Amino acid sequence: MIRESIAIIERVRRIGAGWQQVSIAVEETALANIQPGQSLLVRTHNSWEPYLRSIWVPIDADPAQNLIEIERPDSETYLPDVDIHLLGPVGIPFSLQKSTKNLLLIAQDFPPTRLRFLLNVALRSQRAVTVVLTGEAKKYPVAAFPTETEIIYSDDTQTWPSQKETLLWADQVFVVAPIPFYELYFSQLQQVALEIRHALPENYLNAVYDLPMPCGTGACMACMVSSRQYTCLDGPAFDLAKMRF
Repeated sequence: MIRESIAIIERVRRIGAGWQQVSIAVEETALANIQPGQSLLVRTHNSWEPYLRSIWVPIDADPAQNLIEIERPDSETYLPDVDIHLLGPVGIPFSLQKSTKNLLLIAQDFPPTRLRFLLNVALRSQRAVTVVLTGEAKKYPVAAFPTETEIIYSDDTQTWPSQKETLLWADQVFVVAPIPFYELYFSQLQQVALEIRHALPENYLNAVYDLPMPCGTGACMACMVSSRQYTCLDGPAFDLAKMRF
């Protein structure tokens, strides 16, 4: 259920070139129980101008302390002890299967922010995690990742070292790509994975759509994907075994 709430910025710290981490304290424990894959629609001011809220993507949460950790570009300015207005959570949590022991997270030419929360949850539950950063994603600060994370880099946006081995090793894969090219990237990875594994099990290969969600309710249709589903209501992750491009 989407809730409207107030939060307070508790801490802001730079985590590397281009990025900062914003810790917010929320009023409701239910909101602090936000899950990987879900987002917040945020207004950082009391004015109605601009009208649309920003999408904030949590990278971790601590329900015991009512804290949510957010990652934002360091081109934006945030100060501690400032109130912000929230709507959320928006979206469906990522479907991380209980049987998953090996998790592959792929950021294709796009920052891995959408995958960070899932990474932290997986590591805390003693799963093995490999992160692939291709193209522009290579610029993401490695210091932001827990030390247990295996990281693979590639200049090529579509392929990476040991691609076949990692796709066979993984019990589940989540991949994020840039908006202008997501259908191209997702369809190519879908084909590569199918050729390597010969079949795509349900929930094995998951495309994460980082689309604008102006309303958060599906009414504006801005976040509709090719399956005619909505990122804000049905996503942001969609099973590529069921997608047609």
